[in-house]
Amino acid sequence: MGTTLQDVISKLNALQLDDVHGAAIFLKGIDLLVDYIDFPWREMMQRIFPAAPFVTGFLRQMQAQHPEEFDLHTYAALAIQHAYLDAFQSAMNMAKLRLDMRFDLNQEPIPEQQRQALHNAIEQFREVEIDVTQIDFPHLHESSLVRDYLETISVMWLQARVFRHEDDAYEVANRARQISDLLYPHLLQILVEYGDFYAPLTEYVDETYHRELQRHGDVERYRASLMRRVLKPLFHEPVTLSDVYVELDATDSTRKQKFPESVRFHESFREITEDHWQEGKTSQLLQTVLDHLEAHHDQVLFIQGDPGSGKTTFCHLLAATVAAERLEWLPVLICLRDFRFDPKIQFEDGVKQYLAPSFTLTDALLRTRRVLFILDGFDQLHFSADPTSSLQVFFDHLACFQKTCAAGNRVSHKVLVTGRSSQIQDIESDLPANFLRLKIEQMGTSQVEAWVSQWATLWGESTATEFQTFLEHAKVLQPPPDEPAESLATLAHEPLVLYMLAAMARGGVPIRELLETPTGRTDIYDRFVSWVCGDTRTYYIGYHTNRLLEQSAVSPPDLRRFLQEAAFFTWHSGQEGVPINQMSRYLGATVPETTRTLLTSGFDGIQNQLLSFPFPLHDQDTRPVTFCHKTFREYLAAEKIAEVLKDLGQSPQSPSAQLNDIRAIAARIYAVFGTALLTEEIRTFVLRILTHTLSPQAIRQIAARLYPVYLGYSDGLWMNEGLSRTQANELRRHGVHRDVLQCEVYAGINLFVFLCHLYQEIGEPFDICGREQDGTFDPNRFRKILGFGELIGTFALFRRIHHLLGRVRLRGANLLCANLRRGNLEGADLEGVILRDANLRSANVRGANLQHADLRVANLQDADFRDVDLRGANLEDANLRETNFQQANLQEANLLCADLRNADLQDAQLQKTVLYGVNLRGANLQGADVTDAMIPEQHLTNYRHLFSPEQLQQLHIIQD
Repeated sequence: MGTTLQDVISKLNALQLDDVHGAAIFLKGIDLLVDYIDFPWREMMQRIFPAAPFVTGFLRQMQAQHPEEFDLHTYAALAIQHAYLDAFQSAMNMAKLRLDMRFDLNQEPIPEQQRQALHNAIEQFREVEIDVTQIDFPHLHESSLVRDYLETISVMWLQARVFRHEDDAYEVANRARQISDLLYPHLLQILVEYGDFYAPLTEYVDETYHRELQRHGDVERYRASLMRRVLKPLFHEPVTLSDVYVELDATDSTRKQKFPESVRFHESFREITEDHWQEGKTSQLLQTVLDHLEAHHDQVLFIQGDPGSGKTTFCHLLAATVAAERLEWLPVLICLRDFRFDPKIQFEDGVKQYLAPSFTLTDALLRTRRVLFILDGFDQLHFSADPTSSLQVFFDHLACFQKTCAAGNRVSHKVLVTGRSSQIQDIESDLPANFLRLKIEQMGTSQVEAWVSQWATLWGESTATEFQTFLEHAKVLQPPPDEPAESLATLAHEPLVLYMLAAMARGGVPIRELLETPTGRTDIYDRFVSWVCGDTRTYYIGYHTNRLLEQSAVSPPDLRRFLQEAAFFTWHSGQEGVPINQMSRYLGATVPETTRTLLTSGFDGIQNQLLSFPFPLHDQDTRPVTFCHKTFREYLAAEKIAEVLKDLGQSPQSPSAQLNDIRAIAARIYAVFGTALLTEEIRTFVLRILTHTLSPQAIRQIAARLYPVYLGYSDGLWMNEGLSRTQANELRRHGVHRDVLQCEVYAGINLFVFLCHLYQEIGEPFDICGREQDGTFDPNRFRKILGFGELIGTFALFRRIHHLLGRVRLRGANLLCANLRRGNLEGADLEGVILRDANLRSANVRGANLQHADLRVANLQDADFRDVDLRGANLEDANLRETNFQQANLQEANLLCADLRNADLQDAQLQKTVLYGVNLRGANLQGADVTDAMIPEQHLTNYRHLFSPEQLQQLHIIQD
């Protein structure tokens, strides 16, 4: 037979321990919520929730003096009440700035009738019998004890103290459910923190967990933290990840290969795993990963996805799922942006350093526990200029570690790594063989409908129905097969974009306006930021802003400027979050004082769906300011950069003297580009903002003003002027350490890459080496730019531009020994270019102009040279194996001693071509015009069978 909480409290009162610190949380318990409901926020939190040492002291004294008073049911009653109050505190702290502000808005006294009703509900809970043998602790949040009693108490308290309007009903229900969901993780935390006292209860939680709790308390504390993480509010709303997450699908994009018969599998998982191995197979991502845990092979799970596709969300959900359901596994979640990869140390040693603040990952633990390493964000890893430090080397380390774990009798740990697809394009074919690649697919129609259904549970059927109607009109639920990638119908299938649209619709924003004009990603982000900042001028004329903004003195433009500067500085810092004191110093130098003080004002409007930081705040605080999603930070930083560049689009007749001063323009460019490498996403946002807000003439004017800055950079002019030193000093003043060379290289690479994209946008060729007509042509200019890039990493620049070179003009350039492997030079003007000893392996050069180019000893293996004009080109000793020369023009080209094994020369023009010493074994010469092509008779003997009778008549055969 169990006990009631009222009986337990009666026992405690009889022990006369009222004066012991920490006693109130047990003697008064949930009644504390009523006693201090009228108190100011901070005082209420301090009185209800005493410091942990006080609680520990009370429990130890109680147990030491009166152990006979406590049976198993008593421990359970105390632990559940204790866990509820901890969960209540945790849920309040997760939204403390928002609730703190609402406390200030709700100063009216609480009606006595409402206070008494809350007290009565607590009394009813105290009379409920608690029987350990009848409680399913892992599903405590679903029990009648919680749903019928504790959740009712949460709702009543929130309605009485915080949410007093009828339209707050859904938010109240969501926050009350969040408190309930936090109960079990906090119960586990209590068992770790106060294990001596609650020891009799632990065996009822889970046998495996009980065993590990005894051995590794700090490890299990970490496990509990992973479970709580998915119960935190998303974007500071009363919505958690578990509330809105729908299962994502992933497609196996592993290169074709046979299923490895030699590896060992549990028979029950063999069919599933073999099925997942098929290239192009689409399956549920979470189930695929969970099945992968049981397969005994050496595969690293390599998960790719586009920005906003749900990679990080999935990592958090996976970690929480494994922590709660697979107790034989220890999930370790690592944000690679904060992980320092050192190729000189072993992978597990780097992980130990990363985890040191949370727990000690000992060798003994690695030998006895199966660990799932979840590595999120390979695209955010930081590398040095050391050639041994690169993404390829990092992947090789992971592959080697996974193989080692699968070999012999070692515990089989698993590695999962995620990142953006765009970051591996140039090394895709070199990924380790034991990488099982999965690409996250956009949400399908059924998944969007499931998401909307969950939204209805959170915010009501009417809100969800209205949003679903919008999606139907936008053709989101039935997208046309040829719908552009940037259309609303396609974008709304991304989880992040879907949330932004739903949040705006719920907030009363007339998003139907998006149906009236073509809408892209930038339009959606712009509207979302405008809504968050309360700016009704641009889109929402007549829309009623939220009451927090109305009662503040903060203007929407000031709030937006604050967010832009915060995002810009966070990107500059190269960190996920920037300490508050460091951010405050930077803002003090870049924005007005009234805007800077937003950071420490306590105004709720800055802790919104975009930005997050700890509380309370002060100027010397070292805790970090972070953005709720990386993409928000990238967009807001792009807005700041675009504002700087927009001025350069003014007319040449503009009265501004600075617009005609190249050095002044260069100083601006160093200020925005000279601190960190632009991500592809920031660069794309900047270009879209410029093209959406400026005329084509203004875009051309920006390119025209940036071009001489680029020429000056490649000539070393701005380094001599000290612009990079000025920028390095400015950064150091704000706590960001970059040396002069780094600032110089970052400015040049960012400017060069941006110009490549800008010229592509306006449809004009980019004269990389300068222009002969104005005397700026320098054949070595491109080589110098590539060399600058090598200072911060092997092929650092080429990785960012290899797919853009088809739009550039490199006529007469000196690219001796250049590495252009896999570059896209389609249609490029390369007449007279020097590519001697260059590497163009697997490059796309289709349709390019290479007349009279010097390609001696160049490596063109497996390259695409279809329709290329190679008239008069020198290909002596070149490696042309398996190169595709279909319909290429090689008239009068020199192929002396070239290696053309297995090359495809179908329909190529080889008139008067020099074929001395050429290796034609396996080459395809079908349809080729070989009129007057010169080949020695003895050499022809080896390849006569490759030529048709007509071609043999065309050849100019040289007698030995």
